[in-house]
Amino acid sequence: SVPNWLHDIFLGYGNPAGAHYKNMPNRFYKNIDFRDTFLDSEHILESFKESEIMFLSSERKETTKDKASPPFFLDFISA
Repeated sequence: SVPNWLHDIFLGYGNPAGAHYKNMPNRFYKNIDFRDTFLDSEHILESFKESEIMFLSSERKETTKDKASPPFFLDFISA
């Protein structure tokens, strides 16, 4: 079963940008566990080139990209 919010886009109707996470408030979690999606901190930086990235330790304290290690959890903060 296709979720209602994706139905029209899946069938080729409507605006495809409507399914983009930035256009769908309250649809997704703001903190996502990417587990093994990203190999390292450089992989995150390459994947989100246009975003401001801040790395936090497991204690939620700011750290450098060299000290960041998987698993990675990403917080998406609206501007």
